Amino acid sequence: AFSGSREDLENAFRAAGWSEAELLTPRSFSRAYTAYTRQTGYAAAPMSKLLYRDEKPDLAFQKSFNTMRKRDHIRLWQTEAEGQELWLGAATHDVGVKFKTAGALTHQILPLIDSERAKVVNDLSLSGGVARTGYVERPGAVRTAMIGEEVMTDGRLAVLYLRSSCR
Repeated sequence: AFSGSREDLENAFRAAGWSEAELLTPRSFSRAYTAYTRQTGYAAAPMSKLLYRDEKPDLAFQKSFNTMRKRDHIRLWQTEAEGQELWLGAATHDVGVKFKTAGALTHQILPLIDSERAKVVNDLSLSGGVARTGYVERPGAVRTAMIGEEVMTDGRLAVLYLRSSCR
């Protein structure tokens, strides 16, 4: 979770070397396919659809490892609590590609999802975009084995309070 404005969030991710993902269009799909087949990077490649409460993300960022097979992703949804602008995020680290159905590819993610949470916290903190960080315990959080994909987590939620001066 992030506390701050959209501008603060965008500035923090850009300062940390993350790129905003492009929307999926025929052109961006073609560029992504070419990057995948040539094993090259595409820093602004579109991301697959992921919904939270039946809503598409308001923002999506990624950090590429100069290959379409390995990328860090975060999708963000804007919300509000007690009059404060908040952003909820879902972050994963792609470690490979696998077939989902006949002819359809999906990314294989690193099952230790807390390491991706740590990457986001560290990247934004080291670039100066975070004023302070806290963690919220979530006793009811799923900690292992999602349907079709094994994941492991301690279930905590990182809360980053963004600096408004990060440029």
